[in-house]
Amino acid sequence: MQPSNAEALTRHRKAINAKRKAKQSQVKEVLFDEDSRREFLTGFRKRKLERMEAGKKIAKEREKKERLQARLEQRRTLAARALENAREVESAYAGINDEDDEDYAPSLNKGKEREDFEFEDASQLATVTVVEDFTVDDIIGLNNGGPSGGLGSSSSSTPYPASAHDTSAPKSSKPSLRSKKQKTSQIKYETKAARRATQVKQKARRTEKSHLAQDRGKSGSSHKKKRK
Repeated sequence: MQPSNAEALTRHRKAINAKRKAKQSQVKEVLFDEDSRREFLTGFRKRKLERMEAGKKIAKEREKKERLQARLEQRRTLAARALENAREVESAYAGINDEDDEDYAPSLNKGKEREDFEFEDASQLATVTVVEDFTVDDIIGLNNGGPSGGLGSSSSSTPYPASAHDTSAPKSSKPSLRSKKQKTSQIKYETKAARRATQVKQKARRTEKSHLAQDRGKSGSSHKKKRK
């Protein structure tokens, strides 16, 4: 379809009007800020250093977060290991108590300690034998700090070596004791269960310390590698 005469005549007019509007909106002059221009042209090194400092700060923050995460994981592993060690110690205690119940069965022949004292006079010689019952109930009573109630089936209390001098020793005008007077010292002996329990505790502490030292060494080496 051919354009009409009016359109053909006004087409050039439209183009001229568009060019005129473009000239009116055109910028006449470009003005630069001298300070900003000078700062941009001379600040390449400064901006580079600022970017490097910002990168270092980001790296430090990332390393700090990783260190905190590693410490958190280490604490969790230590707590889990402590719980496991506590369970092992409890199971070991249970096994030791079961064995001790079998080993320390009440027997009268094993729980007796015998001590002989001799008293000599110019005319006669007397020997006094003191037998003391010592059973598992006595050990439990000594550990608890209270009086033991299992020293035998008889109602009379067991004699001590100090009271042996007052028993059937013959009275004379000049008695001479063959055995010298010694100060009786109370010696506390550990039971088999207590010894085993202390051994188990010491072993658990050693293993825990060794694991801690290994973990610290590994964490220190990893931090050194990261810094390099």
